[in-house]
Amino acid sequence: MTGEIMLRRPQVLFGVDADRRLRRLHHGDRDTVLQKPELLETLRHFEGRRRPAVEHLERLHKVELHDNRWAKRIARIYRDINAPEKGVAYAVQAVYVDPYGHVLVLARRVSQTEDAAGLFFAVDAQPDGTVARKRFWRGNFLFAQDPALGGPGFKRFRPIVRDRNGGLRRLTNAEIAKDPQYGDFSLEQARLGIEDFYDRMDDVMSPAPLDPLRAIKEAIAALEEQVKARVTSVENGRKYQTSGRGDAEMPDGPAIFETTGAWEDFATPARDLRLLIAIDVVRTFPDRVARRPERYAMPKEKSIAEVKAELESVLASEGAARKFSYIRTDGSSWTLALKDVLDRAGDLEMAYNLNDCVELRWGAPEKSEEAATCKRHASAAQRARMTQYRAWFHERRRPPRA
Repeated sequence: MTGEIMLRRPQVLFGVDADRRLRRLHHGDRDTVLQKPELLETLRHFEGRRRPAVEHLERLHKVELHDNRWAKRIARIYRDINAPEKGVAYAVQAVYVDPYGHVLVLARRVSQTEDAAGLFFAVDAQPDGTVARKRFWRGNFLFAQDPALGGPGFKRFRPIVRDRNGGLRRLTNAEIAKDPQYGDFSLEQARLGIEDFYDRMDDVMSPAPLDPLRAIKEAIAALEEQVKARVTSVENGRKYQTSGRGDAEMPDGPAIFETTGAWEDFATPARDLRLLIAIDVVRTFPDRVARRPERYAMPKEKSIAEVKAELESVLASEGAARKFSYIRTDGSSWTLALKDVLDRAGDLEMAYNLNDCVELRWGAPEKSEEAATCKRHASAAQRARMTQYRAWFHERRRPPRA
């Protein structure tokens, strides 16, 4: 699977980038096959009649979509008749692949308004069976330029065609660029650094400068969503503990991020690494505004330093006000504030092992009232390996696959 969406602002939803084959994805993607050429013949009857063409393409899209060909044509028609919002629903039907093989399916774009920033929403699934909506931000959509990890970013499925001899093959980059059904091949993402990528996406989602106070609240809300999703994941691990199936075996080294069995389903190393990155994003948001003030609608009567101080105050107050609860070992509920998660980032570097009690997985201080109900711990051998691997989480970097 390859293919990245171009990030040029006017065309972000209508581009394709097919840079290179993603390597060593843990969960492989099934190949897609283009439909028979005769399916295109009926389109000739609709030349110059765009709305009937859309209706025809929608019928094909429902039953024949394997490579996003029909959806892209619908999106372009709506773009050409100056109805971009209708085209968005089709154009965003791509996937995002992070550097570590996690795939999110784009589902919706929400345009920027006077009161709110623009958003991209995606849907992803986890091995424990949870499916959730995720908004685009650094905590959910990871991006890194490391050849050993493959090509991250927005993708489409590389088309597969049948040769005259009956064999199947993938279209090359050059063929995609020349194909009239595609023709929008780009390597733009491959040339962007990490900060450049996220800056570009900010510009795409919200072309107009953002109110900095509103922007930091959006980031805090995104972190809160991620924390609440983790509540479900940790609770699923607690239920596994109470099922009587015993401790889960812990893999060695980088395999803690990609394996099978109970560890893959209920341990949370990859999800916790994303959460730690998200915590960093929120913590450093005031610094980000100070670094890039031209991106924000800065109050004219305040200096950058004053705005930064105000953002830090908002972060503190919002962190204390936003609360969530999790189920402890004994079945009782315990409430934490988002601020607790920020303060416990260090403890969360070793909180992914499903063999630990849920209190420990939420960073409960030792001998505290919160931790009093904790009844189980991972083995000393597993804790020793977690200590050895802690640098990956502390430095917010996932190791290369073994």
